[in-house]
Amino acid sequence: MGVDIERIDADRIKVLRTQIPRGEEHELSSLGLTPVQALTAAWSAREALSKVLGGGLSIDMAMLALDLEPGVEIDSKNSQKTLKSGSKLVKLVAPFVTHLRVEVRVADTAALALALPRTASCDCSKAAQWLAQLDELRGAAA
Repeated sequence: MGVDIERIDADRIKVLRTQIPRGEEHELSSLGLTPVQALTAAWSAREALSKVLGGGLSIDMAMLALDLEPGVEIDSKNSQKTLKSGSKLVKLVAPFVTHLRVEVRVADTAALALALPRTASCDCSKAAQWLAQLDELRGAAA
């Protein structure tokens, strides 16, 4: 399994846009994510995939293009789940890495991506709790 967590920071949007195709940003934004949340989620998903593949940042990130998981309709309420913590779950696949999928939880201040085998089941409810705690800690520090 590959794991990545990224801070959502509007100051990074210009750099993230150089790494993430516009189509992916628009597809993720259509799920109700802000542009910076969408870009951060896409970057975090790529990093999680690169870690599970063993190449880290030496892998060409263009090879890790992302699509919504098949069967997920962008405009459907089923394409994201709003949890008690307020985070959103987005399921993605990388067409060139057919045996893996990525689940990204996106909160106000962070995105947490888990790359795992496409056939694996995972109760990632703890991830939502961790993101909620991060949001609370960052809110208290502000």
